[in-house]
Amino acid sequence: MPSARVVHRLRLGALLVSAVGEENIRTGTEVAGYTEDETGVLVHYAGGDQERAELLVGADGLNSRVRRRLVPGSDSHRYEEGHHVWRAVLPFDGDLGDSYPTIGHHRTRGMVTRLADGSCFWVLAQFGVTGEFTGSPKQEAVARVENLHDGPSRFVLREVVLATPDDAVMDNQVAVVPEIPHWKSNRVVLAGDAAHAMSPHIGSGASLGIEDAYVLGDRLSRGDIPSALDSYQTDRIARYRQVRRHAKAMATAPTPASYVERFSRYLNWLNDTAA
Repeated sequence: MPSARVVHRLRLGALLVSAVGEENIRTGTEVAGYTEDETGVLVHYAGGDQERAELLVGADGLNSRVRRRLVPGSDSHRYEEGHHVWRAVLPFDGDLGDSYPTIGHHRTRGMVTRLADGSCFWVLAQFGVTGEFTGSPKQEAVARVENLHDGPSRFVLREVVLATPDDAVMDNQVAVVPEIPHWKSNRVVLAGDAAHAMSPHIGSGASLGIEDAYVLGDRLSRGDIPSALDSYQTDRIARYRQVRRHAKAMATAPTPASYVERFSRYLNWLNDTAA
């Protein structure tokens, strides 16, 4: 079984900035569109500036403007079954146990785990949520903890959620990117959530994005840009479709037992493909 590594996104972002060099990164600039020809791409910025490059990588997330231009009609949409997620990162000195996911009543799932800097991350997710919320994000999360644990015994996830400051709890309804027919043209390519944002409950969304970056870099180091993008697209769409199949199977699991069975199937597949 491949070992997991949990990294805070802010920490990962800082590491990537350090590797690239802050002086090589432009912030506060929105991409409004692009014009592509046989030798490169002219990127149009919202402020009116333009910049030409050999390749444009659209790694601009769920609401990618590059994807909208590359694949018209590919706007993201909310998960059709009312999938909501609550989560937070906070300092916590107590024992977190084995950091395994917990499956409970009313299609609720949760987990808490330690991060490398000593803080902890917790997440609660529920499918099939209907109606309006009446409490704060923390109150809604606390209410759903009760779906995951019966009885008076100690439950670490409850302790961590209760210890979280009210303003530290993030909540959102999950949105996804529909499966799109292609991820590239000759000089433009998609990566990460821009290409394949999906329900995050199996922890493969960000991981797929990291894989994308590795594969794209590998292919670009081997040959010309158009052929590299062809190879990248073939590799990544096949991988994405497999992960999406498992994600959809778990999202529609009607009982905790069926979820565990489908999750085990996914882990076995992940182990086999990593071998």
